[in-house]
Amino acid sequence: MSNSAQSSPHYAPPLVAAKAGFNGAVPWAAFVLILTLPFMQLFTVNFVFPLKIFEIAIIVWGLTAVLMLRIHVFDVPVLIFGILLTFYCVIALTINLRILDNVGNFSHLARWSPEIDGLTKAAYLLICVLGLNLVAYAAYFKPKLAVDLWIVGALLAASVHFALFLMTLAGMSLPNLPGMPDNPQMIDLAGMRLYRAATFLEGNYAGPFFILSFLLACYRHYRLRACLLLTAALLTFSTTALLGLAAAGLYWMLTSKNAMSKIKVLLLAVPLLFVGAPLLDTFVLDKISDDSENSSISDRTATALEALGMFQNNVVIGVGISQYGFGVPGRTRWDFTRNDFAVEKDKGIPNNVYAETLSELGLMGLLFLGAFLIAIFRIVWRCPHPLLRAGAYAVFLFWISSPTITLMYYWAYLGLVCGIARYEMRLASRQPIGGPRSAVVAK
Repeated sequence: MSNSAQSSPHYAPPLVAAKAGFNGAVPWAAFVLILTLPFMQLFTVNFVFPLKIFEIAIIVWGLTAVLMLRIHVFDVPVLIFGILLTFYCVIALTINLRILDNVGNFSHLARWSPEIDGLTKAAYLLICVLGLNLVAYAAYFKPKLAVDLWIVGALLAASVHFALFLMTLAGMSLPNLPGMPDNPQMIDLAGMRLYRAATFLEGNYAGPFFILSFLLACYRHYRLRACLLLTAALLTFSTTALLGLAAAGLYWMLTSKNAMSKIKVLLLAVPLLFVGAPLLDTFVLDKISDDSENSSISDRTATALEALGMFQNNVVIGVGISQYGFGVPGRTRWDFTRNDFAVEKDKGIPNNVYAETLSELGLMGLLFLGAFLIAIFRIVWRCPHPLLRAGAYAVFLFWISSPTITLMYYWAYLGLVCGIARYEMRLASRQPIGGPRSAVVAK
């Protein structure tokens, strides 16, 4: 934030505020982004890949901001390091494909071509950087509205999830909703095939989102809404979500100063753990300890080792963004309708953000990503609310099984916590609004 803008409590007369952009006006795209975050598969526009509502909003806002030469900036270092990371991805990709001719043996699995696939993912990363900036800006000026909109969007997604889950529980066929994949992800439980993906492609994408939303509802003291969101998270049957919830809960127990709240949580959690012990045994302990060839943990270990091998062969700049899948055989796609493997193959993914970063971006990319995260967490750690910080730190755990670093809601959550942290800092110092600003370029 600008120190000069906060040097005097009387720095913001209407004329100066309008000229410098310190009037608190939040771009409409920020609220659209927050509200539509969970709709990452269902209710999307399929154009070779799902085009999300919030992506359209960010692109339109970005083009408008450039044309008007007015860009709302929450924090300059965060935005600069995010853009530098994106530029590095493009440069490293170009060097790999155009200069080193480092093209994988399975390039036929590309949507278009290895180069365009890489540039597309770099564009996704830039959209995530801009999305984080927008959400942080909104949370700084309108923290309650930003959090409430997130919770509303999450509840809408949870309602869809509940409806589809109950339909499969009753043995009904699923409707053909916009964006619904041909073979939506199901899980076998007690002789039934139950829907688990909510409005996402997989339950492992939906579960962490509902956990973060649950933490936000607890932060706002919305008990019923928190219970609904926690239920939605549990019905995704995501091991990662449960581990993230446990880690966030432990962090909150260790850092929160509200002793009465801790006692209430323990009185509620302990009986639930006893009741849910069989499910925990099935969906957590059994999954973690299952070392069979077709188990999830074995598959993730294999992809991580493959990524590590790529990193060892391309230590400095990696193989290029979105190029991991062209260096390994394609994955045989699972057909949930036939409960068997399908014939066609998909481009492989590391299923681990850390393995993805090392293999595709190398040590240089790791340094750029580290600088970006340090710029973010220098603000996050100052947030006075342990629940919100717990969710931010849980993101690092969720990344262990995340399909890609460009999953928007992780960055949006970090932006939300950054915005709230700066808002609370301003209240604590009793300073007028004047932190995040709009960069205005004279025509």
